Amino acid sequence: MPSVAEEFQHLTAEQAAEKAVNRLAFHFRRFLDVTDLDAVRHGLLRGQLNGVDLLQEAMGAVAKLKKDEFAQALKTKLRHLKS
Repeated sequence: MPSVAEEFQHLTAEQAAEKAVNRLAFHFRRFLDVTDLDAVRHGLLRGQLNGVDLLQEAMGAVAKLKKDEFAQALKTKLRHLKS
């Protein structure tokens, strides 16, 4: 199974953003709404967020059963990106 970095290495910025958002939407559907996911997409496309790092953290949270904590931290990060 390829690593997240390997999955993303040949993708355009738009493809990488879409892949990251889709994976977050799947794993965090109870914790992140459409507005949150849209903010993630914009942050990725603007280079304010790194898709590989974000997904590695997200999948770590899934494995550790800490989805809620990850989602809350991500929402805080997204609020700071807007300001």
